Amino acid sequence: MKKIFGLIALLVLGMVIGCDDGEMTFNSFNFADGTPARCGDSNIYYKINGTEVLMINFGASPLVNVPTPEDAEGNDIPKMITISGSNTITYRNYSGTPNANTLCSFPAPSSPTVVEEWSGQGTISVITDVIKNNDNIITGYSHKITLVDVSFTKDGETTRIVDNEFGSIITPIGLSFDFITDGNELPTVRNCPENTLVFERNGREALVLDFAPAMYPATIGQTTTITFTNEPDANEILFLVYAGSISNSHICDVISPISPVLTQRWSAISGTAVITSVPPSGVGGAPIEYQIRLNNVVFGKDSDESGETFAISDLVVPADPSNPGEYYFGIYAP
Repeated sequence: MKKIFGLIALLVLGMVIGCDDGEMTFNSFNFADGTPARCGDSNIYYKINGTEVLMINFGASPLVNVPTPEDAEGNDIPKMITISGSNTITYRNYSGTPNANTLCSFPAPSSPTVVEEWSGQGTISVITDVIKNNDNIITGYSHKITLVDVSFTKDGETTRIVDNEFGSIITPIGLSFDFITDGNELPTVRNCPENTLVFERNGREALVLDFAPAMYPATIGQTTTITFTNEPDANEILFLVYAGSISNSHICDVISPISPVLTQRWSAISGTAVITSVPPSGVGGAPIEYQIRLNNVVFGKDSDESGETFAISDLVVPADPSNPGEYYFGIYAP
């Protein structure tokens, strides 16, 4: 029986090594076709092949939108994830064909039932690539997942899966960076009367400038340049993402509204802001106004060791193709 199983497994998987005294009951373990699906907003992904299911839970090592680096020869250096603890991988065979409701609901439906379940431990690899549209704007990331070496066990039996592809998971970037509102051609620049914050907002996103008052030139025609680094500084730019649409109060109030909650906070870690004092337009009645341009600004996620970053030019079609790194923030009238 062992020899028969070994022959079948090698033909189906390419490389499967079975060990133990028990009879292996994997039907086929063929998950090459199709695209992995996700259970809601969780870190649980799965593939279905007939009555069989392979599920991966990235509990402690969620997929991150960071392109895979390459070595000197241009070969990918995959991210290796150990399957243990809260990172789990499970093979199941059901009494009938399962669906998303079967796999993602708690408690699970009464039918179909789990006929057998194998728990795996070992190593998987992830190779992440950027997905861009025709305008060279990032729309998401593709994460190719491979079972490098995973041993599945059930009731004392063990079978080993080596170099088996799970598939590619697509994660959208989830950011729009679109601050054009009310039919305007340029973003609407707002400021907080109670403090020095200057910002743009639209929907659930906000771009906030927190510059010291001395950074704004006092004489018309003068220019100040602020350089951003990943070190703490008194002058910063924040990109904020909330769970729902926001108002000025979410930016300006000392105690912001409870809902919607802030879900992402990004800070500028490189690039510059150029502030030029200009004559007043007469619209706001200010004696002096400030034209603000951002150049080659890159954001990093705060309080996050994932290494995720994005440049404004990754998300915004440049107004001037000859200077793709420039973003015209607008006119600030104090």
